[in-house]
Amino acid sequence: MKNSKILIASPTSKHKDYCFKGWSAHLKKLTYQADILLVDNTKDSGQYAKTVLSKHFKTIHIDWKQEDNLYSIITKSQNIIRNYTLYYRYEFLFLLESDQMPNYNVIEYLLSLNKRVCSLPYFTYTAFQSKVLQFDTEDFGQIRQGHSMNLDKSFLNWDGITKPKMQPGLGCILIHRSVLEKIKFRCDTDHASDTFFHEDLNKLGIQCYCSELYFSEHHNSNWFNILKK
Repeated sequence: MKNSKILIASPTSKHKDYCFKGWSAHLKKLTYQADILLVDNTKDSGQYAKTVLSKHFKTIHIDWKQEDNLYSIITKSQNIIRNYTLYYRYEFLFLLESDQMPNYNVIEYLLSLNKRVCSLPYFTYTAFQSKVLQFDTEDFGQIRQGHSMNLDKSFLNWDGITKPKMQPGLGCILIHRSVLEKIKFRCDTDHASDTFFHEDLNKLGIQCYCSELYFSEHHNSNWFNILKK
């Protein structure tokens, strides 16, 4: 897999401009040679994409309707990335949010695990509300009802091993094209595409894995402030 054709891609917008300089510099230091695509959904007729993003990476700008919410806007961006991955026959998509800064050899590492879907964990929310984006399940792992795992429990289970996980986020995840051929990203008004992607994986009997050897450094802003805009 070391010579796999890989697309690194991210939905983004001007909301992430606070960390774009550092993120783009970090991205250029990744040690695996891969193509990079950004899908910009800033509501500005493409000005941010043209004046900032496209100077660094190949960028596609998309427009959206006033009734679209943040989840649907991001999901539209992810499906453009999915279609691009399949059309140009990439073997893997490395979906990396534009505020995620994983270790420089992250792609080589995830490829070495030889999984169709494998992610690195990261913290979500901010300050004292920050927690690892992992879900816990009732009934000894049977997916009947999931909820965010509390921080103490997530670290008690941390052992550096790559293992099956329920619903890690889509912020730093390597996905094989055979999976993307079967699954489109989707959302609803209350749940982001992360939830439905893992639900669809489960329906198809495809296991998602998460490495507990590294974290991806997440330079996130306050999600709820963005949701209010």
